[in-house]
Amino acid sequence: MERMNTASDYLESQRGRLSEALKKAYLAGQHIVYIVTTDYGVVRDVLRYHPIILTREKAVTIKQPPVVRDGVVVTEGVAAEPQTMFYGVEALQNFNPAEPSICLVTITERAEQNLAVCAGLKKFVEHLGGVAPENKKVNYQRSMVVIVTPVAPDVPAEVAPFCRVLRVGHPSESEIRKLIIEQVLKLDHKHIAEAPGGDTYLRQMVLYMKGLTRQKIQQTLGRIKSELDRVFILPGNQEEFNELVRIIIEEKTQLLENSKILKLQRVSKSMKKVNGMSRLTAWLEMRKRVIANPEEVWRTVRVPQPKGILLSGIPGTGKSLAAKTTAHVFGDLPLLQLDMGNVMDKYQGESEHKIEEALQLAEAMSPCILWIDEIEKGIAGAAGGSGSSESMQRIFGKLLTWMQEKEERGICCFVFATANSIDNIPPELFRSGRFDEKFFTFFPSAKECVDIFLGLVNGQQHAFVAEQRQRGEEHPVHLFDVGILQRDFFAQILDSEVVLPPDSDVVLPVPSSKSPGKVPRDKKFMTGSDIEAIVERAKLIMYYRGQTEQRRGHAVYSTALFRDAICTAISEIKTYGQTNARNVANCYVQLSEHNFSPVSDEIVVPFDYPDITRLEDDGLPFDLWLEGDNGAVDYYRHLQTRYDQQLFCYVGMAVNQYVKPDNH
Repeated sequence: MERMNTASDYLESQRGRLSEALKKAYLAGQHIVYIVTTDYGVVRDVLRYHPIILTREKAVTIKQPPVVRDGVVVTEGVAAEPQTMFYGVEALQNFNPAEPSICLVTITERAEQNLAVCAGLKKFVEHLGGVAPENKKVNYQRSMVVIVTPVAPDVPAEVAPFCRVLRVGHPSESEIRKLIIEQVLKLDHKHIAEAPGGDTYLRQMVLYMKGLTRQKIQQTLGRIKSELDRVFILPGNQEEFNELVRIIIEEKTQLLENSKILKLQRVSKSMKKVNGMSRLTAWLEMRKRVIANPEEVWRTVRVPQPKGILLSGIPGTGKSLAAKTTAHVFGDLPLLQLDMGNVMDKYQGESEHKIEEALQLAEAMSPCILWIDEIEKGIAGAAGGSGSSESMQRIFGKLLTWMQEKEERGICCFVFATANSIDNIPPELFRSGRFDEKFFTFFPSAKECVDIFLGLVNGQQHAFVAEQRQRGEEHPVHLFDVGILQRDFFAQILDSEVVLPPDSDVVLPVPSSKSPGKVPRDKKFMTGSDIEAIVERAKLIMYYRGQTEQRRGHAVYSTALFRDAICTAISEIKTYGQTNARNVANCYVQLSEHNFSPVSDEIVVPFDYPDITRLEDDGLPFDLWLEGDNGAVDYYRHLQTRYDQQLFCYVGMAVNQYVKPDNH
């Protein structure tokens, strides 16, 4: 019975699956096999200990490496002596086997594959077809060329009939589990099966080791042993286990060093509450426990791990900050940024290779957050039509398939997709099950604008003082005067004429007025990026005016002078609301149609009022003059600040002025 279990385990393992696939290719006459994997050790071990070609009438047997099962070393059976092997591109170009053999080629660059490797393959195929002498022809027909490549190959048309492409996935959970047991026994001389808390340790370690190759897992565990003096550290020992996790994440991060597509975004450990995203933060907090231990939660209460969210909205409203907030809330998980603009390539097939490589790296970093930045750049038009392309369709298909299957394969990767516009995104992406939720960011309310101003100046104040204390200053100089750090300072500026000029066309709507209204361009409606630019411009203005202080007991920026500089900066800067009213209107209508949820509880312009169906009869989609319990007039009057009232009217007028029937 034990022998049967051993055989079954082998066939389900990476080595077993690859060995069987190679044998099938050999028997089918497919003499060229591409193996897509980064785990070169698996291929080496299969060809060394599990021969595909038997060259002797009576094979000489050798012992296979010992295997650890449930913490106990067991000895496997024996295997035939390895077949004759040749290695490298040079061997392939001069391949002239005296007996049936295998030529193993490992490539890392696609350029190398397209030149030297392709030339050697064409020569090999010519000999298969009869160029070689008759006695040599038999050797060619019983030989194989195995090419190991980390990315999907571009198979030359001349050799395609003789080729098979195999993919070697990452070790399964059971394989990772056995490998960890083996290494703990080897490094710590401890049987996990007999150790208290061993099951908890294994579940956590399997989660963090997912996506790594066998060789990388062994290297990582070896580093843990070297730095922490032991590998078996229970999660209950929080400080040491956190160090263990840190080492694993550092080792995984090394996988991204040579990637031109994925970037690891650093998230500050001192990151505090993010202003203007209370609803999103609460949503993330509810799912934090599931992300931290998805397998245990599924096993005990059958709650699946979160898939991800789609966040859209006008530029400059904090979508990038929201991605970093997500990583912070989820326990500082690795945040991988995939810029879809970098995926697109002018060479045919390269874009698909890039997205495939990016998704493989994301799997290797599991558990992690994959931030797909500006997703519309890579898949806009993929649903068909004049603007579509085959490349976009293939990219979109690969992405959807991966998103659908990653949980089934045990990959804990939370997808955080952002978009500035969803107008050209295929509707399949909005289907239920792709994302757990769709959020939007829009203009912040007056209260949120004040919060953002205060967050910026307080953050800079704290960092400025901390740097001085690190240099040994006992009485550090403050960056901002205490008056600047008060809510009233910025609230008064938002309500001033520099932000809301009195000669604006935006006034309290009355039922008798049914014109669409003229969108005002002199109002300074701000995004988070506008606010940051205003603060930096104000500091620069004071610096060039010579109004900054560097003396003890005085803040660098005084209250009265900074207020004047802020007002000057606001008058000089063209905010997003002044320059992009048409985009504001289109974005608002798109988000309304697809039922997006706000990231904040402070909703200045809710989605209750625009009625897109009114476009068909030349009506105004945003009825600013609707009275009653849910009417726009009553909502307008209940807004607490003049800034919010004017913003509400501005968006309504923009929708009425710019959203036309031919846009939908």
